[in-house]
Amino acid sequence: MKLFIRTYAVCGNLDQAREISNEIQLALADFHPTHYSAPKPYWKMPELFEFSFNLSPATEASFLEIVNFCDKDWLHMGSGQDRSSVWNPAEGISFLSPSVTWATLALFP
Repeated sequence: MKLFIRTYAVCGNLDQAREISNEIQLALADFHPTHYSAPKPYWKMPELFEFSFNLSPATEASFLEIVNFCDKDWLHMGSGQDRSSVWNPAEGISFLSPSVTWATLALFP
């Protein structure tokens, strides 16, 4: 099983990207985040940076626990051990860091 999260945040420069990456990693510390890739500008929207991490343990319970960090504004697809969810922000709601503008979370075999 694999558990993977990709988040996007408005970010002005690499120093700010490092700070946001540290915030996200701290919020996900119980899931042992390891960089899938270094923070980088998102090719579709260059004002956003992409932050991607592999997480463990890669279980349904971990997936649901992460979703419950912010139980609003998720679109869920799939079920069981093959699922993914997309989080879109709403006013006054944040997920992992106030800078995060949207996120995807996936659990797959």
